[in-house]
Amino acid sequence: MSMLAVAVALTGVLCVVNLLLTFGVIRRLKEGQGTSSPVGLPVPGAVVGEFEVAARDGRILSRESLGEGALVAFLSAGCGGCGPQIPRLLERAREHRGERIVAVVSGPEAEAAQLVEPLAGVADIVLEPQGKAVNDAFGVRGYPSFCQVADGVVTASSVNVAVLPAPSRS
Repeated sequence: MSMLAVAVALTGVLCVVNLLLTFGVIRRLKEGQGTSSPVGLPVPGAVVGEFEVAARDGRILSRESLGEGALVAFLSAGCGGCGPQIPRLLERAREHRGERIVAVVSGPEAEAAQLVEPLAGVADIVLEPQGKAVNDAFGVRGYPSFCQVADGVVTASSVNVAVLPAPSRS
């Protein structure tokens, strides 16, 4: 019977320690809200690095070619959360017809086709291996990532395209 009491007491102590650690993690997460971007997202206010890549249609894209405003979507062929964002991205393109959209799709072209095909004619599409020119220029380390850029500076970023602010009309 004393062995049972020791096991119950030990289990109780472990539960209390686990609860304290959980509260500590929650507190740290709350303290970080609003001060930084989630891991892998471009940070608003950051200057986009230099890049020069060819889009699928042969046009050369660079930081300067994004001009006064663009929505840049970073998607990956192996990303489970990327596919559900495609309809939201298409809806945004319909709602804001003048907004320039650039889709940077990472992964092998055959696997990326399901992400690329719906965006044809809606976005400038760049196919690149993960961790290359455009991803590095924006500091993207996670997918999906969406950011708005104006004059080479990230103005907003999110993992959900629907929460980004509407483009400003000049």
